[in-house]
Amino acid sequence: MKKFFALVFLCISFIAMADEIELIYCEGTVQQKQGNSWVTLISGDTVDKNAVIRVEQDSLAEFEGTIDDHIINFSIIDEGTYNISNLVASSGGMDDSGFLALLGSKVDYLLSTSNATRESHLGVRGDVIGEGDTVDEIQWESTEKYLIDGILELEKGEIDTALDYFEKSLNNAVQKEKPEIYYYMGLSYYRIGLKTKALKILRDSPPQDTEYFYNDYVMLCGSLYIYSANYNEAIRILSTVKENDLKDSDKQILYYIRGISFLKITKHAEAIENFKKAVDIDPESTTGKNAKDYLDKL
Repeated sequence: MKKFFALVFLCISFIAMADEIELIYCEGTVQQKQGNSWVTLISGDTVDKNAVIRVEQDSLAEFEGTIDDHIINFSIIDEGTYNISNLVASSGGMDDSGFLALLGSKVDYLLSTSNATRESHLGVRGDVIGEGDTVDEIQWESTEKYLIDGILELEKGEIDTALDYFEKSLNNAVQKEKPEIYYYMGLSYYRIGLKTKALKILRDSPPQDTEYFYNDYVMLCGSLYIYSANYNEAIRILSTVKENDLKDSDKQILYYIRGISFLKITKHAEAIENFKKAVDIDPESTTGKNAKDYLDKL
């Protein structure tokens, strides 16, 4: 009889845990409503799917859990009060779409080719400070040197060292140089699992559409908006990509993730249109097959 009650208790505990969402990362003040009070949360705390969460200004929160065998991921980067149930409803099923693996592969590619991509657009930039250089020239060269050093460390997977270099580059940078540095910082934070921090940095420092990394920025930022369950914002920023500059494999990714975004806000006609475009580019690729799976369900 004792074994029976122990087994029942274990099963009940497992069911309860399955309905909990963990706060896996936060900055600033994140609180949960309990009665008439607000209780501050820290990383590692759990909330149930009916909780009400408040995120204060300049704060952010990232949640993760499993409900009904689906991995749930969502993040909050804007000040406000949120019902967890609504965020869970909009974020469910992303693991089934192949989206997370696709995003990871894209970031891996961007990381491994960062320096070569930059040099192909800008040329090899000198970083030697000459005796007759002006203060502005010395400042630019310091910014450039630290940025290049950071990119090289990023390619090697030395993320902490790369971020140190990027911070030094920022300290010397003028405003127009900062979006490029923040872009590489966003990649860095993504690589160490801080997707919400990556999104906040990217969102708050958008580049001009003439920058060599603009399309990569848009694709990454749009993907992270999808990850955070902010589908309208994903659609908005993905609409600004310069499609004529994309190679076919990136166009396919664009149509696929845009299709997911439209589907999540129940705009089925737009979702079908984008999924069809993705399939037409290469129906045998992983992305093409995933898009076809969605079409078969619509």
